[in-house]
Amino acid sequence: MSTTWCWLAALLLALPAHAATVIKVAFPEHSPPWVNAGARPGIAVELLREALQAEGLALNPVYYPVARRMALFRRNEVDAIYDVSPQAQKHANLPGTLGRPLHTFDNLAMALHRRHLKLDNTADLVGLNILAWDGAQNDMPDSFDRLEAVSQGHYNETGDQRQQVKSLYAGRVDVILADRLVLDWYRQHLRGEAGVDVRQPVDFFAILPPREATVLWRDPILRQRMDYRLREMKNDGRYNAIFRRYDAEPQP
Repeated sequence: MSTTWCWLAALLLALPAHAATVIKVAFPEHSPPWVNAGARPGIAVELLREALQAEGLALNPVYYPVARRMALFRRNEVDAIYDVSPQAQKHANLPGTLGRPLHTFDNLAMALHRRHLKLDNTADLVGLNILAWDGAQNDMPDSFDRLEAVSQGHYNETGDQRQQVKSLYAGRVDVILADRLVLDWYRQHLRGEAGVDVRQPVDFFAILPPREATVLWRDPILRQRMDYRLREMKNDGRYNAIFRRYDAEPQP
């Protein structure tokens, strides 16, 4: 009997951490259509929920600014963080393993056409008033001196991308750094709002490095299973179907 109990105890200890039925994942607060798209959860949330359900697991999404998300992960209060780049993981010294990209951001510098800006690289942002997404500092190339821009009051980040887009159209900033789908989303949903003229043409500048939305997982076994489930979703059409529900072009 003692041998049986020893074997059972060893088996239980060997079970992966994701044997729990609910997986808590930290997301940004406002970044539609990726997260919190009106009454719907968003593309990224639905992609992860679908992948976890295939493993018999439930998703518990929580929404916080980037610094809070990282702090929760360090304290073992969440199982994963959505949208952590390798640079951000290294800069913040976060444990865990990064999975395959959940999707890709088309991050661009955007300015109202009437400003007649010409931006060939990030060095051209010097002297302009910039409003970036929350956490953009981790992905800015060395050619942009962010600390100098911050000290001069020319660079800020925000977790509220609705206000970010409104600031662009209201002329309160020269440039915003954001994903193209985020701008497209708010351009549709801000129509008719007082003081916001979304009919103004916007110029786009591809001066930011490519960035993939990867998920940082605490459990390497769960990360492997999620990578497998994402490949499966892309092969059977469920991945593309989620994008289409948000009127977004599916990604390869």
